[in-house]
Amino acid sequence: MSRKRLAYHVKVGAFSLLLSSIFFVGLGAERSVTDAALAYASLVLLSVTLVLGPLSMLAPQPLQKLMPMRREIGVWSFFLALAHVLLLFHDHNWNVLRFFITPGDGGAWTINLTAWGIGNYLGLGALVLAAVLAATSNDWSFRALGLSSWKHLQQLNYTLFALSAFHTLVYLPVMKRSPAFWAVFWILTIITIGLQTIGFVKTVHKIKRSG
Repeated sequence: MSRKRLAYHVKVGAFSLLLSSIFFVGLGAERSVTDAALAYASLVLLSVTLVLGPLSMLAPQPLQKLMPMRREIGVWSFFLALAHVLLLFHDHNWNVLRFFITPGDGGAWTINLTAWGIGNYLGLGALVLAAVLAATSNDWSFRALGLSSWKHLQQLNYTLFALSAFHTLVYLPVMKRSPAFWAVFWILTIITIGLQTIGFVKTVHKIKRSG
């Protein structure tokens, strides 16, 4: 890893811890919201990776220093999501299976299709996808895969955001979260989708003009 990339990780890592602390305090400063604070900080960083592109079309100069850090921002989004999951597992005594399957009659196990179970499956899918994207967010993967394949792989970031957003949306009523949680979720989602839509429209318009 180059010194520049290492410096980016230090900066983004420090911001990630600060952001998590802000959510922790803002959402109640209680042990019960620690994992949620990590999850929300992770979702914010994921949103940033998606909105930096559209924002750079609207205000390119202020974002010049942030654009090169998109890889590191995505990686730290994964780190926070992983910490969120590990903390949940710890709080449930590492009984991981209970998140996804439930004991049935006669000792058989069945897939948990409750809202809580579905939310867990969405979260698992998001975590696996985030791990793949984080593992390939480096120069070695870029050279090994080639520009076209690497870009196609990184476009799974959109799928990752969708999985993360639906996971959060399912979990909010299950965990009976306060209005503050709902407000943060909808603000993040609307901003992300809105800026992505603006970026798409501007790109299509630019292609039509040049074509």
